[in-house]
Amino acid sequence: MNWKITLILKHLELKIFSGGLQSIALLIADNYRNIMKVMVFVIDDLLNKDLSEVYVKWNEMTINGYTTETYEALHKTYVKISYRLSNKKDVKEQMMKTIRRKAIIKQNNFKKKFKILLKFNYSSKLFEFDISKTFEFINKYKNKTNLDEKMIKGLDHFIQSLDLYFNLLKISTTQGCHIKIYRSVTLENHAILRITNMFYKRPWFSNISVTMNDEKLFEYQSDNGICYAQTLLIIEVFLKKKKSLYLALIQWYDFISKRTLFVYSCFLLKLTEVYNFIKIEAIEDIVHIVPRFDKTNEYLVNKYLF
Repeated sequence: MNWKITLILKHLELKIFSGGLQSIALLIADNYRNIMKVMVFVIDDLLNKDLSEVYVKWNEMTINGYTTETYEALHKTYVKISYRLSNKKDVKEQMMKTIRRKAIIKQNNFKKKFKILLKFNYSSKLFEFDISKTFEFINKYKNKTNLDEKMIKGLDHFIQSLDLYFNLLKISTTQGCHIKIYRSVTLENHAILRITNMFYKRPWFSNISVTMNDEKLFEYQSDNGICYAQTLLIIEVFLKKKKSLYLALIQWYDFISKRTLFVYSCFLLKLTEVYNFIKIEAIEDIVHIVPRFDKTNEYLVNKYLF
């Protein structure tokens, strides 16, 4: 269990315990909340028991064995404060209304926060080359020992995927263009899309949800018009006499089975060998996708982050 916790992928909304539970000197409420956001994936297939039973026992062991801070924090937020805000008549009903009101306000504030649009902000340029030097560039860099296998995979599929994208747009590479590859870009909703070999001692290649074109929806099984992918490269293409293109090279996920869409209420996916460049603006959001440990090419979309 400790080993699995160290392998959970990074995400903006999640605190990662790279040293496992052993690295936590005091299990405070914030730590506990973050652990519970991923615990369903950690204990997946560890025990041949009903998952709810495992959850309950682990919960009791953690809270009662280490700290009462979570109970105290929840009691203060949802009982003491709500009680003080009431007029001491029909207390239970007033407290429930107060809690609902807080939840609505919190959700509305969250939505407002991410409605503020922001122009794409690229940062930390990794590579730069002219389109005519693509083969030379790839042969030079893809065998470097410090490159993560995902970035190498992106370089391997760079030329074919870009040619396909240019053909769809009827753009000729003979007119010349310049390529810049970046480590990250800030999306319109302020989320940061990353492709990096090393971020706090670990690689980080963001998983994303992609808004599908209506004309393409019939070709894919989707989550209400949303499909999932892993980002391999983030690029900016400078074209002569045309607007620059802001693209991401992605590797698509697909549902493993039409019969079994969910495990633990999370979408069950597999990585395909399909690679495409897509526009950055087609990216709906950054998502947290966790590999199923001890299984080959099975992934779950984490629905427990919020």
